[in-house]
Amino acid sequence: MGYSIITCQNDAEYEQFARFFLENREDFFRPYSLRVALQLIEKSVEQGNILLGFNDRGEVIGTLVYTIGTREADYLDEHVVDISLLLLRKDYRKSKLFLHGFRRVADAIGEAGAEEVRFHATADSPYLRKLYSKFASVVSQKRADTCIEDIYSVKYSDFVHFCNRLLARQGLQDGTEATD
Repeated sequence: MGYSIITCQNDAEYEQFARFFLENREDFFRPYSLRVALQLIEKSVEQGNILLGFNDRGEVIGTLVYTIGTREADYLDEHVVDISLLLLRKDYRKSKLFLHGFRRVADAIGEAGAEEVRFHATADSPYLRKLYSKFASVVSQKRADTCIEDIYSVKYSDFVHFCNRLLARQGLQDGTEATD
């Protein structure tokens, strides 16, 4: 089963992102109400770079939203890529496709000139906390909506090394196609 990852650039792609987000908003560790989901979609389209992952049937299977720089620094810290949203359809989690996709995401944000990558995880998302703590460290906390978020940070080169180690451990190679 192959896959592709694109960066949203037109209304049709933004619509696919919005539809996927709305259809899967209950799968987040902290499900979003419709009102909050619409606000996040608007903010993502206005301020973020949106990656969409597709399977070989053309179905959206995942999305990732990142900004160059952080809101706290008025996006002037351009060496930082801040990943604010990551969602993969349940049937693709823990798959070879996920591992390849994670590496492809590293490539995409590397093209943006990243020196540091940041991820967000709330206290009620033990899966993300466990995942991020394997390769990143908590550098700060902030209040987001009704909860506290930990901000994890990792040097870009260390993130790429982690992704490559995951692929090697699974006996996989870098590449644009993944099979399951």
